[in-house]
Amino acid sequence: MVIARCRSTRESYQSIFLEEDVRRTRSIGMLPSTNFEVSHSFELRTGFLVRSGHPLLAKTQVNISGLQDYPLASTALSDEVARILMADFGAQANPDDMVTLRSDETSHIVDIARHGDAVVLTIIAAAPDLVRLPIKPELHASARFGLVTLSQRQEAPALRIVRAQLPKWLKEISG
Repeated sequence: MVIARCRSTRESYQSIFLEEDVRRTRSIGMLPSTNFEVSHSFELRTGFLVRSGHPLLAKTQVNISGLQDYPLASTALSDEVARILMADFGAQANPDDMVTLRSDETSHIVDIARHGDAVVLTIIAAAPDLVRLPIKPELHASARFGLVTLSQRQEAPALRIVRAQLPKWLKEISG
């Protein structure tokens, strides 16, 4: 994963924390390795998010079939997330069919939802200005993250600062 210079604090958090989801790494053929050390693992809530004023927010109840009238944007979803979606919402929630816009960058899909009628499936902390759709039944999924470093390597001195600040940052982005 390439860590780039970030434009905002939220993007800085996203760059610092590499996703640590063993199920996802298995789905892309990458097995857990002794070359990596994962610390400070945590989960963040996910949801179907839209901009304020989105037509779906005017409905008293939204179900998964109501999303099919709008583009659905997401980053790559693990097999486990696909199973959760289909268990909660049925076969129509298969991400291969349901997700119409895909990107490796969370900030890109969030921007799409901010400026149009797309629905985005992502962590809520990535887009505090978007509104979580009240989907029935409720989505019970979260994304796992962690601080990933190379084992048997000397840590960068700045990593101590990151480790010390991480609990504060998590509290801020978790609400």
